[in-house]
Amino acid sequence: MVDAGPRLATAAVLTGCGEDIHHIGARRVPAYRQPDRAVRALAHARRHARAQAYDVHVASA
Repeated sequence: MVDAGPRLATAAVLTGCGEDIHHIGARRVPAYRQPDRAVRALAHARRHARAQAYDVHVASA
C-alpha cells in the first residue's frame, strides 16, 4: 500500500516486535518502536521538504 505512493512521507511503528527492524517494504520505510520517534521523524521530513521547496523558489526568482 505505501509502496504505491512514492511521494508519501511514511514511518511505521512496530510495537511488540522482538526483532531489531529498521526498515520495511520495497521503499525501505523507516520503522520505529515508539510512536513519538516516528512522529518526530515525519516532522523533520516535513521541515526538510518545506526548506527544499523554499530554496528552489528563491533560486528561481
